[in-house]
Amino acid sequence: MQYLNYETEKLLIQNPTISNALIFFAFLCLACLTWQRKKTTFLDRTQTDQLKGVAILFVVTGHLWTHVSLRGAVPNFAGYAVALFLFLSGYGLTRSWEKKPLTAVEFAGRRITRVMLPYWVATAGILFLDYWLLGRQYSALEIVSTLAGMNFSPSLRLLDYARWYITLILIFYCVFFLVNKFLSSLQAIAGLFMFSLFLFVLRRLEIFPFGALFHFVAFPLGCLVACFHGRIKSFVMGGKLTLPILLFITLSGALLCAKIPLWIGNEGMTAKIILLGADTCRPLFFCAFLIAVFALLGTFNLCSRFFMFCGIISYEIYLLHGPLLIKYNPIFPYFSSHLVVVAFLVLVGCILVLSYGFKRFHEYVFAMICRLLPDRNG
Repeated sequence: MQYLNYETEKLLIQNPTISNALIFFAFLCLACLTWQRKKTTFLDRTQTDQLKGVAILFVVTGHLWTHVSLRGAVPNFAGYAVALFLFLSGYGLTRSWEKKPLTAVEFAGRRITRVMLPYWVATAGILFLDYWLLGRQYSALEIVSTLAGMNFSPSLRLLDYARWYITLILIFYCVFFLVNKFLSSLQAIAGLFMFSLFLFVLRRLEIFPFGALFHFVAFPLGCLVACFHGRIKSFVMGGKLTLPILLFITLSGALLCAKIPLWIGNEGMTAKIILLGADTCRPLFFCAFLIAVFALLGTFNLCSRFFMFCGIISYEIYLLHGPLLIKYNPIFPYFSSHLVVVAFLVLVGCILVLSYGFKRFHEYVFAMICRLLPDRNG
């Protein structure tokens, strides 16, 4: 098997920003070629699937420039996309909880079958490939820790360069269940925001090893939007100019936050607070902009089957893309660096196929478990 490992030696790509733009343009063309007429409403399953599809494409592309290329490209939306995933996770979990609160066993069972099961299978595959291709071995404690989703050590966080998100989302799942089990809806959301600030403090003290403030607050923001979904939907869909105005405000807000660091220094407590606010609001404005974009498309009953497909298998893509892109890349050896856009798109196509097969396998196993435990299919 011929492959390339970009952990230590990076790929020299000429004009990375232009290549980045070409990749985004290719994704946009695929989205346009797969437009279909479908009635949607604000943040329903169709819109959230498309948002997840855009987010995972941003993540994979961003990791190309962060972990493979010697030179970065602008823009890199990988971190913003993770915030969007956290927002949508909090949103979907709250909407589901409002329909049917779960017992501890039901809640844990659903997380195990839908989140941990594919994670365990992917982890086993990565551990095997690391040993077979890279000659790496991990201690029993590291294996048990990563299987539990606790990827705090540097060696585990780099196992696939993206599993820190799994650790963070599992922590939020646990806190979500506890606060919603014992508090009212608004009290639970307030508790989640307080926990987010607690995580931020731990991050600043270098006790908690990953994430930024905008990552921490994205999950409770999703819960908050879900709690007031009806009112927000009525406001957003209430007038013909509401969504265009929201598009302008959110995009302008993101651009303004990007300019603030150029206008002020980083000396003094006030400047540091302003910079923190700008760094936190910029990704959230960008996420709100994407939500407004697909809400506006929904008013014309338009959706992209390409984005929907990527969104439906976004979790599987997230689990598989890192090792295949970074540690044992099976596509780039057959292309020169001048053809990195073509090579990357071919690799993405392969990852999509593998992720679809992985999801079908996961759904089959989940269906088997549901048949064995029909009263806990949540």
